[in-house]
Amino acid sequence: MQFKNKYKGLQQQITSNKQNIYMQALRSTLALVSILLSLLLQKSLQACTTAQAPYPKIVGGIQGTSGFKQIDYNQVNDYLVGAGNSNDQEVRGDALGFEYMRPIIITYQYNFYMWGKVLTSLVDHGFLGVKINRLGTRLVAANYDTERYLIVMDITNGNVIAATQLTTIGTFDNYRRRLLLLDNGNILMGDSTRIIKIAPPSISAPTYTCTLSGSSTIGLLTNTAQSYLHVFAFASSICMITVMDMATFTRVYQYQTQCESASAADQAQTFQSCIFETSATVDTIVFQEGTRFFKISNQYSPPVFTTSTVHDPQFLSARGLYCQSNELVHSLMTGMYSTDFYRIFVASVNFNTNKITYTRYLQYIGGGMTLFHGVIISANQFYLSAYSTTITKATSNTFRTRSISYANGLIFSPMLTCQSIEQLTYPVATLIVNSFTFTATTYDYTSSSTSVTHLTSLPPTSNIVQTEFEG
Repeated sequence: MQFKNKYKGLQQQITSNKQNIYMQALRSTLALVSILLSLLLQKSLQACTTAQAPYPKIVGGIQGTSGFKQIDYNQVNDYLVGAGNSNDQEVRGDALGFEYMRPIIITYQYNFYMWGKVLTSLVDHGFLGVKINRLGTRLVAANYDTERYLIVMDITNGNVIAATQLTTIGTFDNYRRRLLLLDNGNILMGDSTRIIKIAPPSISAPTYTCTLSGSSTIGLLTNTAQSYLHVFAFASSICMITVMDMATFTRVYQYQTQCESASAADQAQTFQSCIFETSATVDTIVFQEGTRFFKISNQYSPPVFTTSTVHDPQFLSARGLYCQSNELVHSLMTGMYSTDFYRIFVASVNFNTNKITYTRYLQYIGGGMTLFHGVIISANQFYLSAYSTTITKATSNTFRTRSISYANGLIFSPMLTCQSIEQLTYPVATLIVNSFTFTATTYDYTSSSTSVTHLTSLPPTSNIVQTEFEG
């Protein structure tokens, strides 16, 4: 009997071991199937489905509009950030319905989704401005309203580090690059005719107001050392650049030149700037209005400033500008060139030869698509922000984003895209040289101050529901 019991127990153990082995094998098989399905899914996402492909990026759902109003890129850590808003409760992960809007921030690194946050307490607000600091460690976002919130976040995880509230003169225009987060933690923001400097923990923020009547700040730019501030302004068909000493806000130089836009709002939609630095005391600043390009070569010690202009009589909107050298810049543009309508182009401008070369990329961007500004980082690498329900994959081949009724936020890029790139370089064209003159002027930026509140209770965030749009 004892032997039978032992034998029976041995049989049970063998049976149990077989079952364990079977279950382990089954789990391994299921895991392998899961991996294969995942790989197949990733492959399918490359084919421009309604889910997420590497590019174009799609953010949004089916219960309300969602979108990016401004994007920024930092090459130090390869971060791409989109700021905007969502009316889709499934994307936000709440139950407020599509009648309510909340601001969103989404960050990608090495072309893939890292994190997305909803600012849950800022109901009926949307972010229209975003800027990554030079070190690529933090970002600052600004909402639209004159009840302005400036939110500083850790770029690695989306944690809110600081929040400042103030009242501004005008609303924030997402076509204007006039928000900076400096290495020392200070924030610079353009607001109508003035520049506001927020320096936590001070609750009194210095302001600097341009004395040129009717002027409006279009853009802000600094050199790498952040020792100079470049202020771009518009006033009555005039483009004005003022270079200031960052520490004192005293003028280093100021020039005006002729622009063709009818208003500051019109110019903002086709204005871009960039800088190329040869050394700490020698650099080149280039800015553009459409296909008009303005260059200032700067030697700060001893001071020597040289100006020049080139232009091409075309009807294109500037979306980004990259200074490759003192003489060569690349402009991300949209519009019409030759027989191509509603397309994306990169215009390479050589100030040495006074030549321009247009290269077409990707697909049709018409059909009611709203285009915002983008970022260009080389002659053939760029990111362009847009807003639509439809994307063109190839000629006569389109697909919906997530919803027929509600537009989604998009970021186009020729890198890792599921769209047909259709790159086409047009013949080199000759530019018209120095048709516009630079005039030295001396309009001051008078100093004053405004009150700000640094919030001790930081705005809470929640994670965006990634599965609603991200494969």
